[in-house]
Amino acid sequence: MPNALLTYYSFRAMVGLGGAFLLLYLLLTWYAYKRNDKLQSTRWLLWISLILTPMAWIATEAGWVVAEVGRQPWTIQNLLPVQAAISKIEASSVIIITFTLFTLLFTIMLVAEVNIMQGHQVGPLSSTKVESSSKTAYNGLRILPILLVAPDLGPRGTPRLSSSSREASPLLQPRQGAARA
Repeated sequence: MPNALLTYYSFRAMVGLGGAFLLLYLLLTWYAYKRNDKLQSTRWLLWISLILTPMAWIATEAGWVVAEVGRQPWTIQNLLPVQAAISKIEASSVIIITFTLFTLLFTIMLVAEVNIMQGHQVGPLSSTKVESSSKTAYNGLRILPILLVAPDLGPRGTPRLSSSSREASPLLQPRQGAARA
């Protein structure tokens, strides 16, 4: 029999925190659009934002408790009990294999991401000066032409471009110290 009290209060915590997040989002949106100059000086709203930040983890855990504890003793309600769903495979071998594969996969993706980010550094820390006749508020989109024009990447993720395309756009200039392909 499931623990009804634990499921009841976990559900209330999950829904209550979800409502608090929605209310905070609406307040922050209203302040951002209607009273943008007052947002940073509204200390009570900033404190609530700070306090509610770790509450997302609590809401997630409460939802997990509702899902896992509330369904006992069934894996699938009225169809598959937990005892029939348990595997005979040793847990230690599954944990070691799964942990090793996930660690390897995410390490490879981390190395790839770091190489991509180093190869396409644009912004205040890059050594390339971007000179543009039209000033836009969307400076973060300066990387987009590289992805659209030059999908062929050279060493360290630098785009391989012809000399005419390098001269055409200052956004596509390689960083100083990077070898031209």
